[in-house]
Amino acid sequence: MIVNIRGVSDAISPQGHVANALIAIRSDEFDDPRSLSSIAMTIRRSIIRARDPKFLESWISTTDNLMRKMVANNRVPNARPPPGEIIVNSYLRYDWADLVDFGHSNKCRFYATRADVSYIRIFRLNPIYD
Repeated sequence: MIVNIRGVSDAISPQGHVANALIAIRSDEFDDPRSLSSIAMTIRRSIIRARDPKFLESWISTTDNLMRKMVANNRVPNARPPPGEIIVNSYLRYDWADLVDFGHSNKCRFYATRADVSYIRIFRLNPIYD
């Protein structure tokens, strides 16, 4: 799970902080891996846990230390999931259509460049006009 830490806790990321954390947090095992509702509920529980400031505070300090070591050694994190696993990434907090206006109100679009069979993105719908 990739975690956006902005707006969760000022102790972790104060207002105006420009950074994201790349944290691999595994979800719990699915109660029934053949049930879409079971998978959805498990993922939702993981998201709720990953947004909890107390949970994040323990993870962020460790992640910060490891990321700084990687940067010092000219290394980058491998964000690919292990075989048989997926990444779910939400862009719901990026409401681009309402935040950007280049003279065309509510017509901004957001496009992502990464495409991978094990990478699922969740977006707001682009505006639809009649």
